[in-house]
Amino acid sequence: MNIIASFNDNVTYRGFVEPFCDFYEKLGVNVYLAYVGNNVPKNLNCTDLLHLKPVDGIDEGIQAKLARTFYAAGFPPDTILTFSDIDMFILNLKWYENSVKKFIDYLLDGAVDLIGFGANGYKLFEGYRPDIDSKWTIPYTTTTSRGIQKIFNTAIFETFDNFVTKFTLIENPIDGKESTSNNFNNFSDESLYRYMCMKNFARIAHVDIPDFHFQRAGARIDRVVENFDLFKHENFTKDFWEQTQLTAKQEEEVNNGKFLDMWPKRPYGRYASIINDVLNCAQLSIKKKQTD
Repeated sequence: MNIIASFNDNVTYRGFVEPFCDFYEKLGVNVYLAYVGNNVPKNLNCTDLLHLKPVDGIDEGIQAKLARTFYAAGFPPDTILTFSDIDMFILNLKWYENSVKKFIDYLLDGAVDLIGFGANGYKLFEGYRPDIDSKWTIPYTTTTSRGIQKIFNTAIFETFDNFVTKFTLIENPIDGKESTSNNFNNFSDESLYRYMCMKNFARIAHVDIPDFHFQRAGARIDRVVENFDLFKHENFTKDFWEQTQLTAKQEEEVNNGKFLDMWPKRPYGRYASIINDVLNCAQLSIKKKQTD
Protein backbone atom coordinates (compact mmCIF):
# COMPACT_ATOMS: atom_id res chain seq x y z
CA MET A 1 0.00 0.00 0.00
CA ASN A 2 1.23 3.49 -0.89
CA ILE A 3 -0.16 6.37 1.13
CA ILE A 4 0.45 9.98 0.12
CA ALA A 5 -0.02 13.17 2.12
CA SER A 6 1.30 16.71 2.23
CA PHE A 7 1.96 19.46 4.76
CA ASN A 8 3.65 22.78 5.45
CA ASP A 9 4.90 24.49 8.60
CA ASN A 10 1.44 25.25 10.00
CA VAL A 11 1.80 24.41 13.70
CA THR A 12 -1.74 23.01 13.86
CA TYR A 13 -0.71 20.10 11.64
CA ARG A 14 3.08 19.95 11.75
CA GLY A 15 3.23 17.86 14.95
CA PHE A 16 1.37 14.98 13.28
CA VAL A 17 4.04 14.33 10.64
CA GLU A 18 6.35 12.11 12.72
CA PRO A 19 3.58 9.98 14.31
CA PHE A 20 1.92 9.66 10.87
CA CYS A 21 5.14 8.30 9.36
CA ASP A 22 5.88 6.02 12.32
CA PHE A 23 2.35 4.57 12.42
CA TYR A 24 2.30 3.49 8.77
CA GLU A 25 5.94 2.44 8.58
CA LYS A 26 5.36 -0.07 11.37
CA LEU A 27 2.49 -1.52 9.33
CA GLY A 28 4.60 -1.94 6.20
CA VAL A 29 2.88 0.89 4.35
CA ASN A 30 4.92 3.11 2.02
CA VAL A 31 4.57 6.75 3.06
CA TYR A 32 5.16 9.47 0.48
CA LEU A 33 5.09 13.06 1.72
CA ALA A 34 5.16 16.40 -0.06
CA TYR A 35 6.37 19.36 1.99
CA VAL A 36 5.74 23.00 1.07
CA GLY A 37 8.12 25.34 2.87
CA ASN A 38 11.70 26.35 3.49
CA ASN A 39 12.52 24.32 6.62
CA VAL A 40 12.88 20.81 5.23
CA PRO A 41 12.27 18.20 7.97
CA LYS A 42 15.05 15.73 8.61
CA ASN A 43 15.07 12.07 9.60
CA LEU A 44 11.41 11.44 8.84
CA ASN A 45 10.51 7.76 8.86
CA CYS A 46 8.92 7.90 5.40
CA THR A 47 9.61 6.26 2.06
CA ASP A 48 10.27 9.55 0.31
CA LEU A 49 9.83 13.29 0.82
CA LEU A 50 9.28 15.78 -1.99
CA HIS A 51 10.35 19.34 -1.11
CA LEU A 52 8.35 22.06 -2.88
CA LYS A 53 9.19 25.73 -2.47
CA PRO A 54 6.19 27.98 -1.77
CA VAL A 55 4.68 29.77 -4.76
CA ASP A 56 4.19 33.51 -4.47
CA GLY A 57 0.62 34.79 -4.60
CA ILE A 58 -1.13 31.57 -3.53
CA ASP A 59 -2.16 30.85 0.06
CA GLU A 60 0.42 28.42 1.42
CA GLY A 61 -2.28 26.31 3.07
CA ILE A 62 -3.90 25.79 -0.34
CA GLN A 63 -0.51 24.83 -1.75
CA ALA A 64 -0.07 22.31 1.05
CA LYS A 65 -3.44 20.76 0.20
CA LEU A 66 -2.62 20.41 -3.49
CA ALA A 67 0.98 19.28 -3.05
CA ARG A 68 -0.05 15.64 -2.60
CA THR A 69 -1.94 15.75 -5.92
CA PHE A 70 1.03 17.30 -7.71
CA TYR A 71 3.33 14.68 -6.18
CA ALA A 72 1.02 11.83 -7.21
CA ALA A 73 1.18 12.88 -10.86
CA GLY A 74 4.93 12.24 -10.97
CA PHE A 75 4.96 8.53 -10.17
CA PRO A 76 5.13 5.75 -12.77
CA PRO A 77 1.69 5.64 -14.46
CA ASP A 78 0.38 2.44 -12.85
CA THR A 79 1.41 3.33 -9.29
CA ILE A 80 -1.64 3.03 -7.02
CA LEU A 81 -1.75 5.77 -4.39
CA THR A 82 -4.09 6.41 -1.48
CA PHE A 83 -4.55 9.99 -0.31
CA SER A 84 -4.62 10.99 3.33
CA ASP A 85 -4.64 14.09 5.49
CA ILE A 86 -1.52 14.33 7.64
CA ASP A 87 -3.66 14.32 10.80
CA MET A 88 -5.81 11.32 9.86
CA PHE A 89 -5.05 7.67 10.63
CA ILE A 90 -6.67 4.53 9.20
CA LEU A 91 -7.39 2.19 12.12
CA ASN A 92 -9.01 -0.61 10.10
CA LEU A 93 -6.80 -1.38 7.11
CA LYS A 94 -8.75 -4.54 6.36
CA TRP A 95 -11.88 -2.51 5.63
CA TYR A 96 -9.95 -0.21 3.32
CA GLU A 97 -8.23 -3.08 1.50
CA ASN A 98 -11.52 -4.95 0.99
CA SER A 99 -13.15 -1.74 -0.30
CA VAL A 100 -10.61 -1.15 -3.07
CA LYS A 101 -9.80 -4.76 -3.93
CA LYS A 102 -12.57 -5.14 -6.51
CA PHE A 103 -11.50 -1.98 -8.36
CA ILE A 104 -7.74 -2.53 -8.57
CA ASP A 105 -7.77 -4.24 -11.98
CA TYR A 106 -10.00 -1.48 -13.34
CA LEU A 107 -7.57 1.16 -12.10
CA LEU A 108 -4.65 -0.61 -13.69
CA ASP A 109 -6.28 -1.06 -17.10
CA GLY A 110 -7.69 2.49 -17.10
CA ALA A 111 -11.37 1.54 -16.95
CA VAL A 112 -11.54 3.53 -13.69
CA ASP A 113 -9.55 6.71 -13.09
CA LEU A 114 -10.25 7.18 -9.41
CA ILE A 115 -11.92 5.55 -6.41
CA GLY A 116 -13.70 8.14 -4.28
CA PHE A 117 -14.80 7.45 -0.71
CA GLY A 118 -17.64 9.04 1.20
CA ALA A 119 -19.95 10.70 -1.30
CA ASN A 120 -22.71 9.40 0.99
CA GLY A 121 -21.55 11.95 3.56
CA TYR A 122 -22.59 14.79 1.25
CA LYS A 123 -26.08 13.55 0.39
CA LEU A 124 -28.83 15.61 2.00
CA PHE A 125 -32.59 15.16 2.29
CA GLU A 126 -33.20 18.68 1.03
CA GLY A 127 -32.24 17.86 -2.55
CA TYR A 128 -29.49 19.19 -4.82
CA ARG A 129 -27.07 21.76 -3.44
CA PRO A 130 -24.17 22.86 -5.67
CA ASP A 131 -21.82 23.22 -2.70
CA ILE A 132 -22.43 19.64 -1.57
CA ASP A 133 -23.72 17.34 -4.27
CA SER A 134 -21.35 14.96 -6.13
CA LYS A 135 -18.42 15.61 -3.79
CA TRP A 136 -16.44 13.08 -1.82
CA THR A 137 -13.75 13.31 0.84
CA ILE A 138 -10.08 13.47 -0.18
CA PRO A 139 -8.86 10.97 2.47
CA TYR A 140 -9.05 7.37 1.17
CA THR A 141 -9.22 8.61 -2.44
CA THR A 142 -7.31 5.97 -4.38
CA THR A 143 -6.01 6.45 -7.89
CA THR A 144 -3.03 5.95 -10.19
CA SER A 145 -0.54 8.52 -11.36
CA ARG A 146 -2.08 8.12 -14.81
CA GLY A 147 -5.52 8.91 -13.38
CA ILE A 148 -4.25 12.10 -11.73
CA GLN A 149 -2.55 13.20 -14.95
CA LYS A 150 -5.82 12.80 -16.83
CA ILE A 151 -8.05 14.46 -14.25
CA PHE A 152 -5.81 17.47 -13.68
CA ASN A 153 -4.49 17.72 -17.23
CA THR A 154 -0.93 17.56 -15.99
CA ALA A 155 2.30 15.75 -16.82
CA ILE A 156 5.47 14.79 -14.99
CA PHE A 157 7.38 17.77 -16.39
CA GLU A 158 4.93 20.42 -15.10
CA THR A 159 6.28 22.63 -12.32
CA PHE A 160 4.52 23.06 -8.98
CA ASP A 161 4.30 26.79 -9.66
CA ASN A 162 2.38 26.20 -12.87
CA PHE A 163 0.23 23.46 -11.33
CA VAL A 164 -1.21 25.59 -8.52
CA THR A 165 -1.51 28.82 -10.50
CA LYS A 166 -3.38 27.34 -13.45
CA PHE A 167 -6.39 26.82 -11.16
CA THR A 168 -6.64 30.48 -10.17
CA LEU A 169 -9.17 31.11 -12.93
CA ILE A 170 -12.05 28.63 -12.96
CA GLU A 171 -14.58 28.94 -15.77
CA ASN A 172 -18.19 28.31 -14.74
CA PRO A 173 -17.41 27.20 -11.16
CA ILE A 174 -19.87 24.96 -9.37
CA ASP A 175 -19.60 26.39 -5.87
CA GLY A 176 -16.88 29.04 -6.14
CA LYS A 177 -14.49 27.14 -3.90
CA GLU A 178 -12.41 25.62 -6.68
CA SER A 179 -10.05 28.53 -7.32
CA THR A 180 -6.55 28.62 -5.85
CA SER A 181 -6.78 32.44 -5.82
CA ASN A 182 -9.25 32.17 -2.92
CA ASN A 183 -8.22 32.51 0.69
CA PHE A 184 -7.69 29.27 2.59
CA ASN A 185 -11.10 29.20 4.28
CA ASN A 186 -12.88 29.62 0.96
CA PHE A 187 -10.98 26.90 -0.91
CA SER A 188 -11.99 23.25 -1.11
CA ASP A 189 -9.82 20.62 -2.75
CA GLU A 190 -12.93 18.41 -2.77
CA SER A 191 -14.60 21.07 -4.91
CA LEU A 192 -11.61 21.29 -7.26
CA TYR A 193 -11.50 17.49 -7.63
CA ARG A 194 -15.20 17.38 -8.45
CA TYR A 195 -14.84 20.20 -10.98
CA MET A 196 -11.83 18.63 -12.73
CA CYS A 197 -13.36 15.16 -12.77
CA MET A 198 -16.50 16.51 -14.44
CA LYS A 199 -14.52 18.66 -16.87
CA ASN A 200 -12.23 15.83 -17.95
CA PHE A 201 -14.85 13.05 -17.92
CA ALA A 202 -13.19 11.02 -15.20
CA ARG A 203 -14.48 7.52 -14.56
CA ILE A 204 -15.08 7.26 -10.83
CA ALA A 205 -15.92 4.29 -8.63
CA HIS A 206 -17.56 5.36 -5.38
CA VAL A 207 -17.33 3.61 -2.01
CA ASP A 208 -19.64 4.57 0.84
CA ILE A 209 -18.12 5.05 4.28
CA PRO A 210 -20.14 3.17 6.92
CA ASP A 211 -22.13 5.34 9.34
CA PHE A 212 -21.25 8.47 7.39
CA HIS A 213 -24.16 10.90 7.09
CA PHE A 214 -24.22 14.66 6.49
CA GLN A 215 -20.47 14.87 7.19
CA ARG A 216 -20.82 13.10 10.53
CA ALA A 217 -18.97 9.81 10.93
CA GLY A 218 -20.06 7.13 13.37
CA ALA A 219 -17.20 4.73 12.70
CA ARG A 220 -14.58 7.32 13.58
CA ILE A 221 -12.72 8.35 16.71
CA ASP A 222 -13.53 11.95 15.96
CA ARG A 223 -12.27 15.31 17.14
CA VAL A 224 -15.92 16.41 16.99
CA VAL A 225 -16.90 14.96 20.35
CA GLU A 226 -20.62 15.56 19.83
CA ASN A 227 -20.55 12.70 17.32
CA PHE A 228 -19.89 10.21 20.12
CA ASP A 229 -23.31 11.06 21.54
CA LEU A 230 -24.98 11.34 18.15
CA PHE A 231 -24.00 7.77 17.26
CA LYS A 232 -24.61 6.55 20.82
CA HIS A 233 -21.10 5.34 21.58
CA GLU A 234 -21.34 3.86 25.03
CA ASN A 235 -17.60 3.73 25.75
CA PHE A 236 -16.54 6.92 23.98
CA THR A 237 -17.98 10.12 25.43
CA LYS A 238 -17.44 13.87 25.22
CA ASP A 239 -14.56 13.80 27.66
CA PHE A 240 -12.60 11.25 25.62
CA TRP A 241 -9.87 13.66 24.53
CA GLU A 242 -9.11 14.53 28.15
CA GLN A 243 -8.04 10.92 28.78
CA THR A 244 -4.38 9.93 28.69
CA GLN A 245 -5.01 6.31 27.68
CA LEU A 246 -7.76 3.98 26.52
CA THR A 247 -9.94 2.13 28.98
CA ALA A 248 -10.14 -1.65 28.65
CA LYS A 249 -13.53 -1.42 26.91
CA GLN A 250 -12.31 1.26 24.52
CA GLU A 251 -9.26 -0.82 23.68
CA GLU A 252 -11.50 -3.79 22.95
CA GLU A 253 -13.57 -1.76 20.48
CA VAL A 254 -10.47 -0.54 18.66
CA ASN A 255 -9.10 -4.10 18.53
CA ASN A 256 -12.39 -5.37 17.10
CA GLY A 257 -12.27 -2.89 14.22
CA LYS A 258 -15.25 -0.81 15.29
CA PHE A 259 -13.55 2.38 14.14
CA LEU A 260 -12.32 2.82 10.58
CA ASP A 261 -10.16 5.82 11.33
CA MET A 262 -9.17 8.51 13.79
CA TRP A 263 -9.30 12.24 13.19
CA PRO A 264 -7.73 13.41 16.45
CA LYS A 265 -8.00 16.73 18.20
CA ARG A 266 -5.28 19.22 17.41
CA PRO A 267 -2.51 20.12 18.03
CA TYR A 268 -0.73 16.82 18.44
CA GLY A 269 1.33 17.89 21.45
CA ARG A 270 -1.75 18.67 23.53
CA TYR A 271 -3.31 15.23 22.96
CA ALA A 272 -0.23 13.11 22.24
CA SER A 273 -0.73 10.63 25.07
CA ILE A 274 -4.22 9.45 24.10
CA ILE A 275 -3.45 9.66 20.36
CA ASN A 276 -0.39 7.44 20.77
CA ASP A 277 -2.34 4.96 22.87
CA VAL A 278 -4.98 4.62 20.14
CA LEU A 279 -2.30 4.21 17.46
CA ASN A 280 -0.38 1.60 19.44
CA CYS A 281 -3.56 -0.36 20.04
CA ALA A 282 -4.54 -0.18 16.36
CA GLN A 283 -1.07 -1.26 15.23
CA LEU A 284 -1.20 -4.40 17.34
CA SER A 285 -4.69 -5.19 16.10
CA ILE A 286 -3.80 -4.64 12.42
CA LYS A 287 -0.61 -6.70 12.67
CA LYS A 288 -2.51 -9.56 14.27
CA LYS A 289 -5.09 -9.55 11.46
CA GLN A 290 -2.32 -9.43 8.85
CA THR A 291 -0.86 -12.67 10.23
CA ASP A 292 -4.19 -14.47 10.80
